[in-house]
Amino acid sequence: EVGEYSGKMQYYGVEPGDIHKIPTSFVNYFHRATEVVRKPDFTVDVKTEGILTCGIAEACGCDAVDEFDLAAAGFPATSIVLADNNYIYVVAPKNLTFVGTDGHTLRRIHRTSGAISSISITDADSRFVGGQAAAIKNGFLYWPGQQQGGASNPALFAKINLSTFSISDVEFLEFSAAISGGNHWRPEGAFVDAAGDWLYVCNSAAPAINSQPIVRVALTVTFASATIAQIDTTAISWDLARFTGAVTDGSFGYFGPNFYTKVCILDLSDFSVTGVSSYDITGDANIDYSWGCDPWIDSAWLYVVGGDSSDNRPRLGRMNLATRLPGSSLAFNSVYNVDAADAHNGTVWQGKTDGTHHYVLVSGFDAGAGLIICEIAQDISAGVSFNFGACSINYNSYTDIAIAGEDVWLAPWTTDLALKIPKSAIDCP
Repeated sequence: EVGEYSGKMQYYGVEPGDIHKIPTSFVNYFHRATEVVRKPDFTVDVKTEGILTCGIAEACGCDAVDEFDLAAAGFPATSIVLADNNYIYVVAPKNLTFVGTDGHTLRRIHRTSGAISSISITDADSRFVGGQAAAIKNGFLYWPGQQQGGASNPALFAKINLSTFSISDVEFLEFSAAISGGNHWRPEGAFVDAAGDWLYVCNSAAPAINSQPIVRVALTVTFASATIAQIDTTAISWDLARFTGAVTDGSFGYFGPNFYTKVCILDLSDFSVTGVSSYDITGDANIDYSWGCDPWIDSAWLYVVGGDSSDNRPRLGRMNLATRLPGSSLAFNSVYNVDAADAHNGTVWQGKTDGTHHYVLVSGFDAGAGLIICEIAQDISAGVSFNFGACSINYNSYTDIAIAGEDVWLAPWTTDLALKIPKSAIDCP
């Protein structure tokens, strides 16, 4: 049995049959020339002779959470978080349902120093109303704006130079969707293709409001005069609309279902209705409605969250990118405890993958519902979770997630605090 040590690393000569207890400060360990099996009681069984090496990792759980005060009074609903090599960016869209939301401020957090800076896009053009979509490519952040009303109130797409992070270098492109009256064009997903030639944006507004579910912006010309092309995907099917979240595998774009159940699949080499196909998430026998969170992707699968009306609980489903057939799905209640009586008590908001694990944000919409991070095996066979309810601060209002190196970042809702937690702290003792 091993006691507490102050050193950064401890080495132990071991023989087959030995059992060593790992102190709680040594939350991670690795081995050299030995085979060990770690058990839930923090012991390891030694299978072969060699050296067992225990190393102090990041602090566990609540002790590992870093807070970044964005000082944003009335911080907007459903903020977005993105990452590049140096910064975390928190985008504050205008949510038309909630009073007092922002809709124009872009904040960034330096990943090493933690320094926070911000710019207000309305300082460059007061008409800008930020949408719930953003994408980073080649040193620029693209933030599509919302159109609130008819052609007299066009949407502004903003292009922000991240190397200068200055209002003087923000460029705008006007877009007027075919809408009328008090209706809105609401972007809720965006990506830039691999070559950096095109920005794709999806719209969450109902088909009856307008017929521009997906638009494409040329990025190889002066931004202010770029061509904007549109596809009416409802020409394929009436329910191929109202999308949330957009991802790409390089050849196809995938736009997640919000109110309906069909993923829109777009051949990026054919921006027309002939290049559009779909995948119905109810092809999984355990999913019969959309949960309304963004899809994410790896090299083989598209991941979507759906609901099972038999118990009103979310499931993680997936579509094989090659065959476009469903694979096995995972019930989230096998990873964390969700109250079936209240679908908002443990609502799955967003997920991302680093290629080894999926990290999924489960955030209570209702006060006191709490905040959970799920770490799920890449093949979605099983997972573990960390419940922030154990922390002294009531973290409960977070709506987006980003992975940057060995850390997971969370974007806030109705709070000033962005959060960072190391991956190693999510499933540590």
